[in-house]
Amino acid sequence: MNKRAKVNAKPVALPPELIAAIVRYIPDADNVIHILTALEPTKSLGDLSQLLDFLLKAGTEKRKFWPCLRITSDLVYEEAVLKAVVNYYNIIEVATTRDISWLQVEPTTAVHLTAFPACDGKEDSDAWYSKLIRLPITHIDWYSIDDEVRVALLDVLPRLPYLTSMAILYEETLGPFLEFLSTSTLTELTLGQSLFVDDDNDALERTDPHDAKLNHLTKWLQLQPVRSLRFCTDDLVWCSKTSAQAFLDTLAQSTTLTFLSTRRFSIWDLRVRLPRSLEVLSMDEVDIEAPEYASKFEDMLHNSNLKELVLEEPEISEEGFQRFLERLPPSLKRLTLRQAGLTNRNCKILAKCLPAMAIVKLDLSRNLFRNKGVRFLAKVLDKTSIEELCLDDNNLTEAAGVALLEPAYAKLGLTISLKECSMEDLEKNRVAALARRRGVHVSL
Repeated sequence: MNKRAKVNAKPVALPPELIAAIVRYIPDADNVIHILTALEPTKSLGDLSQLLDFLLKAGTEKRKFWPCLRITSDLVYEEAVLKAVVNYYNIIEVATTRDISWLQVEPTTAVHLTAFPACDGKEDSDAWYSKLIRLPITHIDWYSIDDEVRVALLDVLPRLPYLTSMAILYEETLGPFLEFLSTSTLTELTLGQSLFVDDDNDALERTDPHDAKLNHLTKWLQLQPVRSLRFCTDDLVWCSKTSAQAFLDTLAQSTTLTFLSTRRFSIWDLRVRLPRSLEVLSMDEVDIEAPEYASKFEDMLHNSNLKELVLEEPEISEEGFQRFLERLPPSLKRLTLRQAGLTNRNCKILAKCLPAMAIVKLDLSRNLFRNKGVRFLAKVLDKTSIEELCLDDNNLTEAAGVALLEPAYAKLGLTISLKECSMEDLEKNRVAALARRRGVHVSL
């Protein structure tokens, strides 16, 4: 008779290199601590023991130090510890303007640069920026400081071969950055301001300087496999229709763009199409209240392959709301209508349409509906595909929470968020207690 093999109660000693290779891809700090603690008796952790100590000392703040290591001005004084742990991270954010010449990382590590020194003089600027060349910097968050710092950064940008993503949060002289962009290998760009913030009043009366800037974006889209773009589409009204349409046509022809975020969308006199590759569309302050605008918007969405649509502060007429829902693409899985002025009547219309849709995540935070609107949604919840429902920051009471709990109980795995919903503490406690009894996850 075969004997059952004995179970070895002692943890198995693994090579530190193998442990390190595994740890880098564990997203939860607690799981990393548990694994390293379990393996510590094997005496095979090597420098990983310093990573364990580093996370343990962080205590309740450990999630701020894993899975991304954010090197701040305070933390930079822990140079010896940082040197020992940096190679166990996939992502490192350099959020300090202090000396980082000690920082040595593997080329596979993504380094994000989010702080820049206001150096005293050109030599100081050049010295600090020249040290960046040896780091695998993949992303930069840029906020304008002064002319010398801008010149120093522009000089070093072409010498950062790993750079694929950039967010220009504020910059008074945007032109040189757009020139760099047009010939760069960036695939992700965020413009947190107008393209024309640095143009004087005379220039604002002409389209030629605006066209030149927009043409840099168009060229970039033509030459690079762009994946993500965030910008203000309202800028296009300052350009000639020829240049604006050329930009939109190039955008529509992209085969790699998966994420697009726009603000103040008001260019319905142009032909607007979404690329077939686009998965996520986020729009702030889009005006689709007028029937002619709504029709163009609905056509644009219906002919897309979108998986997620996020609308912040949209202007949607109550009369056209049902048609808007019915024209959403069948591929859509996640829908956000935040601060959209939705009323109880809108919720009734939404409840009518949801069972025929494939929406798994619905975010209706910061709207105008009350408990009555929630009850409309609750009646059909178990007939929908919804797995996550967010109703944060609405004027709701305990009755809304109770109305949702019955269908949530019948719909396994559904999570509900009712944060900042004007409930008193006693109401929250009663809803939370009922949710626990029903086995439903509710965030209050």
